[in-house]
Amino acid sequence: MTKITIGPQYTSLQFRGRLAGVCFVSLAMMFSSCASSSPARRQSFDVGPLSSRDNATDGNLRTRAVGPFFEKQTATNGTTFLAVRPFYSRTMDPVKERNLTEFLWPLGMVKEFQGEKYWRFIVSITHDFDMNDPDSRFRFWVLPVLFAGSDVNRENYFAVFPVGGKVNEFLGRDRIIFALFPLYLYSEVDGIKTTDILFPFISRTKGKDVSRFRILPFYMQSESGDRFASRSIMWPIWTSVKYNQPDSKGGGFVLFPLFGHVKLTNQETWMFLPPFFRFSESNHGRSGNFPWPFIQYSAADPERLYIWPIWGYEDDHGIKSSFFLWPIGRTEYLVRPDYEQRRFSITPVVFYESRVKKEKTDDNVVKEDVIARYFRLWPLASYRREGDSFRFRTLELWPARQTPAIERNWAALYTLYSHTRTAENSEDELLWGLFRRGNRGKDERSWSVFPLFSWNKTPGEGGGREWNFLKGLVGYKRDGLLKTYRLLYLLKFNSKGETKP
Repeated sequence: MTKITIGPQYTSLQFRGRLAGVCFVSLAMMFSSCASSSPARRQSFDVGPLSSRDNATDGNLRTRAVGPFFEKQTATNGTTFLAVRPFYSRTMDPVKERNLTEFLWPLGMVKEFQGEKYWRFIVSITHDFDMNDPDSRFRFWVLPVLFAGSDVNRENYFAVFPVGGKVNEFLGRDRIIFALFPLYLYSEVDGIKTTDILFPFISRTKGKDVSRFRILPFYMQSESGDRFASRSIMWPIWTSVKYNQPDSKGGGFVLFPLFGHVKLTNQETWMFLPPFFRFSESNHGRSGNFPWPFIQYSAADPERLYIWPIWGYEDDHGIKSSFFLWPIGRTEYLVRPDYEQRRFSITPVVFYESRVKKEKTDDNVVKEDVIARYFRLWPLASYRREGDSFRFRTLELWPARQTPAIERNWAALYTLYSHTRTAENSEDELLWGLFRRGNRGKDERSWSVFPLFSWNKTPGEGGGREWNFLKGLVGYKRDGLLKTYRLLYLLKFNSKGETKP
């Protein structure tokens, strides 16, 4: 068989092998980069969705492969990020001594921070508060069945629910002891001790100046020193209350579902068919339900007017909010001395948020500057701007506000197109690299349509230009005054008259 020679040393079989290898050589470059940081091996390359290495708009060195599934980033401060989506991601910050590993989020995660380690997989939780101390505070829980560990006072505990045992630092309680729950339950918090029999029916609480007792629904009482006392008989039919606070004294009762009345030093309330009809008057103003929850009004603190579920408005200490067609539409306006925050949402389709910084000038004029803005049209697209950073992307399948775990593990999988900008750096990407466009500063430009064509311009003395058709079938590169031409992937000619394979 006659060999067809391509150049002085390549057979047709070798030529076909090299041509096929163009699509995969970048993958080998990517994995070798994990083991070496030499400048030659850290050069940028772009093989579309198969593999690429470049600098992101924020300056991070970024390597990607197999579309959105593999990504590695290294920041200038030493922070690294590695993801094999959606199965695994790891973020390491040596400066803050913080490492975060996630497995098929939200199923599992491992978090390490300054000697502390937290591990979770589905409902299993391990928390070691000091890995350098074998006797430190520790938790191993399999919710809601198994509880074991050592609390802040190094007191050990163990429990199997609902059989029995002791659990410390759980559900806001310092200590919980139970046996054949709900038959017996004992708990402590801040020196207040509660014993329950057939929870929640029979209960007794004692501690400090707190005393509570109930046999539900027949009788309940609660006292807090001489400041507060309440009684209930055949709850919720009869309930009475007494207050002896320095700024508010008096009492009241509720005969459910007929009538109720409360009279204190600074306010008075009448209830008819409670909780449907209520009218209150205080030093701050009037409020009432006519009937609850459909019409609620308050001229006191907070101010409120609800015509539920059609429309409602509330002003609570600088937080102004409203709704329409509850729970679909909602607005929120937060006012603080140095900033304002506005939100608008039509659940789950539209969400908008802006943050405005307020600053007084020398002539006492308030200057406003929008420092952050976020918009989401679910499931089509989202827009985010913070400072000099900007990002637009489509699709946007996560229906809630952007979540860091979603960004790390899932967002790249459904992002068909994105535009990102940080200061003077910007980039566009379509279908995970089939089309890419990038600007780095004012002088560096690039764009590519994989595998058809690519073009880039580099800064430097004399500047540089390079373009390739079909990843090197035909190509051109200018570096200063030196011009190089490529033909059939293998042959190169330059302006000096040199020919290289």
